[in-house]
Amino acid sequence: MVIRDVIDADIDELLDVWEQSICSTHFFVSSAERALLLPYIKRDFALYTNRCAVTSDQKIVGFYSVSESMLEMLYVLPEMQRKGIGSALLDDMVARFGRLSLQVYEENASAVLFYQKHGYQIIKRGKCNRRGEAHPVLTMRLP
Repeated sequence: MVIRDVIDADIDELLDVWEQSICSTHFFVSSAERALLLPYIKRDFALYTNRCAVTSDQKIVGFYSVSESMLEMLYVLPEMQRKGIGSALLDDMVARFGRLSLQVYEENASAVLFYQKHGYQIIKRGKCNRRGEAHPVLTMRLP
């Protein structure tokens, strides 16, 4: 397993990781909502230039991206979850960028537990996400 910076040629593979991960963990997001999210995700890939991916056998199996003060995305292929990849990505992010805040859907219980296992604490609850969709969001941060 290797963690490396993302290059532009990785975008399609990152989108595939994102979509597979969303389908397996975000049961509360409909396929219609996922289709509406895709243009935002593509835009966000261009906006967040601090991006890293984990590769296994030359294939991207997970990635994260950060903005100036926030972990914006952390996704791992479903079949690679619970194998330490998300933890390695989170550790790499903290080492490179410090203790950033993050937002996670409250309905994504496995992600909330993952971040809590790594010491993140809930500092704020919101009734909707940044796009105004009615999915409760938790803001979390390391103490």
